[in-house]
Order: sequence, then structure tokens, then C-alpha cells
Amino acid sequence: MTAGRARLAAVAAAILGRAATCPQSFDAWMRFLEAAPGNPDRGSRVFRSAEAGCIRCHQIFGRGGALGPDLSAIRRGADRGKLLRSLLDPSRDIAPQFADHQVETTGGDRYSGRLLSQEPDGSLTIAHGQDQQTRIPGRLVKSSTPGTLSLMPEGLLDSLSAEEVRDLIAYLESLR
Repeated sequence: MTAGRARLAAVAAAILGRAATCPQSFDAWMRFLEAAPGNPDRGSRVFRSAEAGCIRCHQIFGRGGALGPDLSAIRRGADRGKLLRSLLDPSRDIAPQFADHQVETTGGDRYSGRLLSQEPDGSLTIAHGQDQQTRIPGRLVKSSTPGTLSLMPEGLLDSLSAEEVRDLIAYLESLR
């Protein structure tokens, strides 16, 4: 890289934050991940960090939130590419039980979250936020609409460095 391009990259990184130094496509990410091994111990810290926030919604071996899937054995069903795609584009391939479900009550209240249960009388239980659940009696449900978006927000990697993402994926790959 020339001195001018290096200066330009440094200015872009300063203005745009860490994401400017990260790969910008799935293929570039895969090349980056394959170029050097990640550190699962550091990845465990990233998983639990405030920046990544994974532990707020995902459990590993009984610890963490319950809004998203339990990741204790994620490696059994997901290779590196699938893990990366889930982080880059959470709504691309989503299990229906983890889609964002929308409920409106007859009183005008709105709830958005994971549909945990639906009773024969129409009552619903929605998980939302960190470890919060709301039961809505059937007689108060005005509308209930399954969503097509993941509860996992877009842009999760924006606050992480490329090395932190590599370590996070190494950690997830170590779970069996």
C-alpha cells in the first residue's frame, strides 16, 4: 500500500470507526478468517462484552439470555460460512421461532419479540428485551403477525474490529 493510500485508510478508519478496517464482503471476510486462526479465549470475552452483547440474548451452557437460540452446540450445525452469514445478515436464513413477532392489543399497546406460546383461547406470551416476557390475554389481542426479520439486529459487527470478529467466530466454532 502506498503512503497516500495508507493515510487515506487511516483517515477513513478515524471517521467511520472500526468498520472501515473490516472486510466489506462475505468473500473478503472468509479470506480474512482463513488467513489466520482466531483465539477462542478472546472470542469468549467478545461474546460476553457490552460491544457485542451476544450473551444478552443467547445462552451458552445455561448462562445468558433466552431471546435467541441456545448456542451451546452451534458448531454441530453450522460451519464457519454459516456462522459468518448469521452475523453479517441475521435475517437471511432465520428459523421461524426466532423471527420478530408483532402483537397489537385492543387497547393500542404494541409488542414485538419472540412468540413463546399461543394458547387455545388466543392468549399469547411474547419474549422481548432482556429476559422480559409479556402474557397477553386472548380477548385483548387485536392482531398477531409473524415477522420475517430476525430478532438479532443488523450491524452487530460494526462495533467490533476484524480481529474481534475472527476471535468470536473461533469461539463459536469451539462450542460442541
